[in-house]
Amino acid sequence: MSAVLSYRNAAELIETSRWVTETHALRAEVAEMLGALDDFEAARAEYLIGGNPNDLASARAAIRSLKSRVTGLQTSNLDTEQQRHVTTVRRLLVVEWKRLHAAASLSPAERDAVGNVLRTVLVRMERHAADLLEHRSQRADAAARVANVTFGVAAMLALVSVALLFHLVRAYVAARERASAARDALLVAERAARAHAEESQRHADRARAEAESANRAKDEFLAMVSHELRSPLNAIRLWASVLRKNAADAGKAARAIDAIDANAITQGQLVEDLLDVSRIVSGKLLLERGPVDLGGAAEAAIDAVRAMAEAKEVALDVSVDESVPVWGDRARLQQVVWNLVSNAVKFSRRGARVEVHLARREACAVLAVRDTGEGITPEFLPFVFDRFRQADSSGRRAHGGLGLGLAIVRHIVERHGGVVEAASAGKDRGATFTVTLPLFREGAAADAAAVRPGGVRELHGVRVLLVDEDAETRASIAAVLGESGAHVTAVGSTIEATAMLEREPLDVLLSDITLPDEDGYAFIRRLRAGSGARLAGIPAAALTTRAAADERARALSAGFQAHLAKPVGPDDLVAVVGALAGLRG
Repeated sequence: MSAVLSYRNAAELIETSRWVTETHALRAEVAEMLGALDDFEAARAEYLIGGNPNDLASARAAIRSLKSRVTGLQTSNLDTEQQRHVTTVRRLLVVEWKRLHAAASLSPAERDAVGNVLRTVLVRMERHAADLLEHRSQRADAAARVANVTFGVAAMLALVSVALLFHLVRAYVAARERASAARDALLVAERAARAHAEESQRHADRARAEAESANRAKDEFLAMVSHELRSPLNAIRLWASVLRKNAADAGKAARAIDAIDANAITQGQLVEDLLDVSRIVSGKLLLERGPVDLGGAAEAAIDAVRAMAEAKEVALDVSVDESVPVWGDRARLQQVVWNLVSNAVKFSRRGARVEVHLARREACAVLAVRDTGEGITPEFLPFVFDRFRQADSSGRRAHGGLGLGLAIVRHIVERHGGVVEAASAGKDRGATFTVTLPLFREGAAADAAAVRPGGVRELHGVRVLLVDEDAETRASIAAVLGESGAHVTAVGSTIEATAMLEREPLDVLLSDITLPDEDGYAFIRRLRAGSGARLAGIPAAALTTRAAADERARALSAGFQAHLAKPVGPDDLVAVVGALAGLRG
C-alpha cells in the first residue's frame, strides 16, 4: 500500500513539474510576443517618419511573427481564460495587419488604439501565467513534500520499494532542476526582452524627435529667409516709388536714395552669407593665405561697424596690441572680426558699451569681443555656432538675420587652425566671444610654414602621430600629409600611440575618438595629466565622424586644440596640422 501511495505521489510531482515547465514556456512566449509588438511599433514609427519600404517590411514581418506565435499557442495546453486571450490577440492582429497600409492617414490616437488593446491583452496573459505559475509551483512544492514523507515510510516498510523510491527521487531532483533552469532562463529572457523593448522605444522616440526638429528647422529657416530677403526688397520698392513721385523734392529724393542704398547693402550681405554657407557645405570656401597683421585687419573691420554703433549710441572700447602677425586670409579674418563686433552692437541696448581686445598670449593671438547686451541662455549656448540657429526664431524676434554669421566665423577660424568660444552668464548678462589663432613665426616661413600655390602650408619636417583603427583611413591621411612633407607614424590603438610618444619626439597628434582599447577623450586626458612635459604639451586634434556641436565642445574640453569632422578636405587637414605644429614651436 505504501509503495502504491509513493508511486501516486511521485506521478503527481512529475505532472505538477511538467505544468510548471509549460507555464514558464508560456510566459517566455508572451514576453517574446511583447518584444515583437515593440519591434512592430518601432518599425511602423520609422516608416511613418522616413517612408522607407524596408521599415514597412519590418513591420509586416513583426506582425507575421506575432501570428506565428499565436498559432503555436493555440496548440498548447491552455486553460479557458488563456484560450480566450489568444483568440482576442489573433483577431486584433488581423485588424492591425489590415490597418498597416492606412497608418499614415490615421491620427496618432487611432494608430495606437489597436496596439494599446493588444498590449493590454498580452500583459493580462503574462499576469495570468504568473499567477498560474505561482499556483502550480506551490502544488509542485506540496507534492514534493508529500513525496518525501511517503518515500521515507516506504523505505522503512519494505526493501522491495527501495528501487522504486530511488527512481522517484531521481525524477523529483531532475524536475526541480528543470524547473529552476526554466525559471532562470525565463528571468534572463524577460530582462533581455525588456532591455530590447526599452532600446527600441528610445530609438523610435529619438528618430521621431529628430525628424520633427528637422522639419521645424527647415520650415523656420525658409520662413526666415523669405522674411529677411523680402523686407529690404519691399523697402527698396516703396522708396523707389517715393523717389519716382517726388524727384523734384531734393530732401525726399536724398532720403529715398539713402534708404535704397542701405537696404541693397543689407540684402547683399544676406545673399553673401548664404553663398558663404553654400561654399562651406560644398567645401569650396577658398582662402588666400599669407602673412596678416591681425591688428590692422581688426581695426579695419571695427571702422566698418562704427557707423552702426554710433547710430545706436553704443560705445566701442578698442584695445589692439602692436604686431600681432598670423598666417591666413586677411579678408576672411576681417570678416570674422566684423561679424563678432556687429553682432555685439546689434544685441546691445542703446547707450551700452562693447569691448574689443586683441593681444598676444604666448604663441597665440587672442581676440575677445565682450558686450553687456541680451546674453545667451545656457540652453542655447551649445548651439550658438550652428547654422540656421537663433535663440529666438519666432515671428516676434527683435533682431533680423539668418543665424549664419557665427557659423561662418567658426568655420573660418577653424580653417586657420584656431578656436572660437562663446561664454555668457545667462539672459540679459552679456556675452563674450574669444578667438584664438596661432601666431605666424617669421623664422619658420622658409620651412614648416612655406606656402604652396594652392594656399596650403607645407609641412617639411613636421612629425605627426596618427591614431585611427581603420587601416584605409590611416593610409589616406598619411598620404595627404606625406605629400606636404610631413613624416607620419600611423598606429591603430592608444597602446601603440603611447609607446610611440614615449619613444620618439613628435610634433602633432591626430587621434580618432572611437578606438578599440580606449576612446580618444580618455586618451588625451591621460596624456594631459601625465608628468612628462613633452607628452602633456603635444598639440592634438580630434579627427572623428562625430560632427555635432556638443562633440566639438567635448573634444576641446578634454584637451584637444582642434576638432576635425570626417570627411575632412586635404587643404583643411594640412592647414590644421601646420597650425598645431606652429603651436609646438
